[in-house]
Amino acid sequence: MKDNKIKLIIFDFDGTLADSVPGIVKTANIIAKKYKIGIISKRKVVNSVGAGLDLFLEKVFKDKLKNFNLKEIKKQYVKIYKNNFFYKLEPYKGVRQTLSFLYRKKIINIIVSNKLKKFVKKSSIYLGINKYIKEIYGRGDLEKDKPHPFPVLYAMKKYNVTKKQVLVVGDSKYDCIAAKKAGVPFVFLTYGYGNNKEVLKEKPDYCFKEFTRIKNIVLKYEE
Repeated sequence: MKDNKIKLIIFDFDGTLADSVPGIVKTANIIAKKYKIGIISKRKVVNSVGAGLDLFLEKVFKDKLKNFNLKEIKKQYVKIYKNNFFYKLEPYKGVRQTLSFLYRKKIINIIVSNKLKKFVKKSSIYLGINKYIKEIYGRGDLEKDKPHPFPVLYAMKKYNVTKKQVLVVGDSKYDCIAAKKAGVPFVFLTYGYGNNKEVLKEKPDYCFKEFTRIKNIVLKYEE
């Protein structure tokens, strides 16, 4: 089994490593106030994250912004979020200790997110987990974004690992679909922002509500 031990773990960021919704809610409501379209609820934000900023804005504001320039709104959002991404930003329970464990095991930890890389990187530094992360890929950094399997396949090729030596860890159907299409095991974390029913339909290989249980998978592969 040693040839099949885990060598690379690909993590999502929002809803997987960190609870970043407060900063997103705050930013969305600053935009909403500016355009006088009412309060944006946390639930609406949670139900809309994961597929990138364009789709997020379309979902959150729906037809309310149809008379405005979406490109300009996106530009404003990024500018405002830059000053609010760290608002009540917290890692989920067990994230720091588990990433430290994986790092000591010499496992390559990378982040593949549909959020812009600069915000993921700044957030990782703010949370003190950047030292455990080898590399970060954000939306638009690679040829294709999740749910396309390209980011997973690209990382596998770059780090010269087989399908049995990789785990993809996330909270949404986008993560699960990417993993499944790449033919690698997927760990579904149920505490995140994804719709549980949607993710379960994709048949994740593992389903946990505790981040620390990733350690058990790694140890199992070493037996």
